[in-house]
Amino acid sequence: MSVLDPSPQHDASEAPLVSVLIPTYNRPDLLIYAVQSAVAQTYPNLEILIQDDGSDENPENLVARFNDPRIFFSRNRTNQGMALNWKMLALRARGKYLAFLSDDDVWEKEYLSTLVGKLEEAPGRVIAFCDHWMTDAEGSIDPMHTAANCRRWLRDRIAEGEHKPFSEIALVYRSIWTASAAVFRRDAVDWDTIPVEAGVVVDLYLAYLAVRSGGAAWYCPQRLVRCRAHERSTTSSLASLEPRIAGAEDAIYCWRAFASDKALSSSSPYFKIKLVHNLFKYGMCRWMQGIPSARLLSVFHLLSPGLLASNLKYMVQLRRIRI
Repeated sequence: MSVLDPSPQHDASEAPLVSVLIPTYNRPDLLIYAVQSAVAQTYPNLEILIQDDGSDENPENLVARFNDPRIFFSRNRTNQGMALNWKMLALRARGKYLAFLSDDDVWEKEYLSTLVGKLEEAPGRVIAFCDHWMTDAEGSIDPMHTAANCRRWLRDRIAEGEHKPFSEIALVYRSIWTASAAVFRRDAVDWDTIPVEAGVVVDLYLAYLAVRSGGAAWYCPQRLVRCRAHERSTTSSLASLEPRIAGAEDAIYCWRAFASDKALSSSSPYFKIKLVHNLFKYGMCRWMQGIPSARLLSVFHLLSPGLLASNLKYMVQLRRIRI
């Protein structure tokens, strides 16, 4: 089947509705592969919601060529930013379960069937997530990058099965990639509380909201998603100064929120480290622009005895030597 072939007909099913949420911006050539992978899911009961965030080129006609009644397209007149675009999608969803899919990634056919099945087994599970492949810009799997990514986010340390609580997995290990490799129970998260300030780290904030529900997570070590590494990815864009500043501001908002949450006090030292790191990054970027910033002085907080000891501890624990 070619990328733009109409989807096959699916039998009616009593399976709970799953809302597939695809936020997109200026990547129509990659969006078609994401939509194709959603359309091809073996899971029988879907709605596929696509929200274009004011792209230079309207992808509506491209999406329409799939000719699939499960697809619903919407477009923002102007760019609203990642967090608000994701929030708008979540609030449109009608499904019992929600699954985000980045417009530059693709799912294996059994992705939803596998993860939704684990959520259906136990109502106390609020999120199910899996490992994923890393691919090059053309979509070919890169085994070495995949293994390194798995180690980087410590998914190689996580046992398959249920985890409760899972705050450390979600917010310290940061193992749950909510942008494309997690399925949420919709009524476990207050989607209206997604803050615009979360910006490009909204995926991390969604993991936080899942943690705050008090439920359990299920981890599946199968690689059911393909994450494309390419020069137009959000991660790559942060190499430039202006996006790096914006990304640091978004991260500062999130780490400050996590550090002030008394329910997560056991991980507060780590959150404070990340807060200081990003304050310093922000200050350095402003300094490179020729704008002095008091936030640059946050490095001295990092050197305080208590925070320095915590920093060294987490560097060893998380195998993350870089700041």
